[in-house]
Amino acid sequence: MTSVLTQSAVTVRYYDGQTARAHAGILSPPDESGWVVVVVDAVQYRLNLHRARIRAAIGDTPPCLEFADDVCVELVEMSFPDWLIPADWTESRPAQVRRLWLSRIHLWEQSPRWILAGLLLTLIMVFGLLEYGVPVIARQTAYALPTHTLDDLAVSTLQQLDHETLKPSQIPLVRQTQIEQEYEYWVADTPAPHLIFRHGGAMGPNAFALPDGRIVVTDELVDLIRHDFELMAVLAHETGHVERRHALRQIIANDSIRALLIAITGNTTHVLSDVPTEFIGLTYSREFEREADDFAYQRMTERGIPLHYFSDLLSRLAQPEQHDLKATLQGYLSTHPAISERLIRFQKAPAGA
Repeated sequence: MTSVLTQSAVTVRYYDGQTARAHAGILSPPDESGWVVVVVDAVQYRLNLHRARIRAAIGDTPPCLEFADDVCVELVEMSFPDWLIPADWTESRPAQVRRLWLSRIHLWEQSPRWILAGLLLTLIMVFGLLEYGVPVIARQTAYALPTHTLDDLAVSTLQQLDHETLKPSQIPLVRQTQIEQEYEYWVADTPAPHLIFRHGGAMGPNAFALPDGRIVVTDELVDLIRHDFELMAVLAHETGHVERRHALRQIIANDSIRALLIAITGNTTHVLSDVPTEFIGLTYSREFEREADDFAYQRMTERGIPLHYFSDLLSRLAQPEQHDLKATLQGYLSTHPAISERLIRFQKAPAGA
C-alpha cells in the first residue's frame, strides 16, 4: 500500500461495536501493508484498510469505514482524504469510477442539476420497464408455469366467486349441452375447455376465462342473445384470453409493478403500492382486450361466423357513450377499451362477412 498526495491524519468518530457511543479519535494514514491506526484517548486501534467496507457520504451523513465485529470509523469531514482510497484502485477504469463515486456522491445528491438528471433517468427506466420489461416478464412467466399452477389458481378464483357473487345456473341442461356443442364446432380448434354456467347476479350478462382455460358464462348473457352466433362471438373473444393466458399475465404484471414501486419508493404501504399498481395495470388489461378482440375477429373469419354478431351484442351491452371530462377519466379507469373503438373493426367488416 502506498499513500498519495496528503499524508495528514484526520479527525474521526470511532465506534467499537460494543456500544452505540461515539469516541472522538484521530485516524492516521496507512503504512505500506495497509494498516491504519485510530487513536482514542491515548489508546491505539490497528485496522486493516484492505478489509474495510467504504461507505460514501449520503446527505448529512459523513463517509465511514466499516470493519468486522461492527467496528466503524466515521469521518468528521464529508470528503475522503486522498490517502484513504487505496492507490491501486486508480489502475483501472472501474476503480476510477468507484473512487469518483465515493468522493462525489454527497455533492451530486445536493446539486439541482444532478437531482433533475437522476429523476429523468429514473422516469425513463420506469417507463421502459413498464412498457417493455413487465409485459415480457409476464408473458414468459405465464407460459412457463406448469399446468397444475393454473388449475389451482382457477379453482380458488371460482370458489371465491361462487361464494361472493355467482349462484347455480338456471339454464336447462339441454340448453347448456347445446351451447357447448356449438362452441366446440364453431370456435374451439382443440379439445374444448369446459364451459361453466352460473347465474351472474350482480355481475349481470358476462363471460370470462379462468386461468386453466375454462370459461364461465352467466345466465343473463345467454338470455340476452338473439342468435347463438352472438354467444359464439363472445366465446371466441374469451378463447383469445385463454390462448394468450391473459388472466395469469395480468396477475404477474400487477405483482411486477407492485415490486417495482416498492423498490423505487421503499414503501410497502398497501395504499401507496396497490392503488398505483391497479391504475397502471389497467393499461395492460385494455391491451389484453384488444388482443382478444383480434383473436375473435380472426377465429370468426376463419369459421364463417358473420362478424356483425359481435358488434350487435356489444352494442346492446354498451351504455351510451359520453364525451365530456368525466367520460374521459372513466375511460382511463376502465379495464376495456372504449366501445366505439371495439365496434369499428367489426362494423367495417366486408359485405357478406
